[in-house]
Amino acid sequence: MSTMPMPNATAPAGGTHEQPAADQNAKTVTKQLARGDLPPPETVDVMHDHIYCDGAGFGDGEVYHTCANIPAALGHPRVFLTIPPGQAFVDCTYCDRRFAMAG
Repeated sequence: MSTMPMPNATAPAGGTHEQPAADQNAKTVTKQLARGDLPPPETVDVMHDHIYCDGAGFGDGEVYHTCANIPAALGHPRVFLTIPPGQAFVDCTYCDRRFAMAG
């Protein structure tokens, strides 16, 4: 069995290789994940410091709010969250939705 050298299809003719924009974006997100500073996917203003989230909606006091276009079957187990005193928000441990005190 003979082997032939494979041409380098990704390197441009000039000899330098620049990363495509998608690769750069992926590296940026990876660095943000490692540092823990990615923004939350969604921030919800709430009136109470005791809330719950099930991925398809959330409870603020005695009122249940559904989230747009998320069927209940695609949610997660209901978790009860408390915004600690002196803190402005709490994040859901399943879906990363951020709940912030209104005002």
